[in-house]
Amino acid sequence: MGKFSGILICADFDGTIALGGHVVEENIRAIRYFQENGGAFSVITGRTINFLRSRENEIICNACVGCVNGTLIYDYPNQKQISASIITEDLYEPLMKAHKYLNVPKHLDIFYLDDAEEISDADEDFEQQVRTALSKTVLKVLIRSSKPYKDEEIEYIKNVVGSSFETCRSWERAFEIQNKGSNKGQAAKKIAELCNASKLICVGDYENDLSMLEAADISYAVDNAIPLLKERADRITVNVEKGAIAAIIKDLESEL
Repeated sequence: MGKFSGILICADFDGTIALGGHVVEENIRAIRYFQENGGAFSVITGRTINFLRSRENEIICNACVGCVNGTLIYDYPNQKQISASIITEDLYEPLMKAHKYLNVPKHLDIFYLDDAEEISDADEDFEQQVRTALSKTVLKVLIRSSKPYKDEEIEYIKNVVGSSFETCRSWERAFEIQNKGSNKGQAAKKIAELCNASKLICVGDYENDLSMLEAADISYAVDNAIPLLKERADRITVNVEKGAIAAIIKDLESEL
């Protein structure tokens, strides 16, 4: 038991606790302090579980984590999979239609259970590569454009993909597709249930973090977050560079 017992913090990774793929030093110290005093800390990210393992020298999650945008719930302390939301609907035709509509160079990132594959539309066998990739165990597809998406392009893709899938932007040049009902918010709720948390704190910076903020008892947007997230968050904390998680933990401690 400790002063943070019962509190779970679920944080996005890139742009929230980390810059350039590495956790901000102030956050590393604060998360360790939070855990030492009974708190549970989780990362819910678009990245793979293998990526999180590669950052174990910077951050250790003492709760389950949500990888690949929450499609994979993984027991981090015990290194085992809890659940995975695998794409089973036929995504090939709508994906190709969306691809052809976006008349700029693009890459598709296909996310599997523990790794990801990049497919470039410059490859001669692009369509066959996509077919082969989608025949595997896929959790998420990301369409990465060479230019920022326009609003009308986003709406077109959403309409083409249809209601069977969850869709959102993860940054200005990346659009994600995964199973409907499988998102960061659902992952945060599940992780809170698994660790018997009485208070769920969520923090993020971009559109794909919105469902996570909506699931929280107290939601935070970092100061570098997009305007939409700031509008929807209960609170706004400091910029990622200044140690946003450290600032949140300080807030929580002051309210105990």
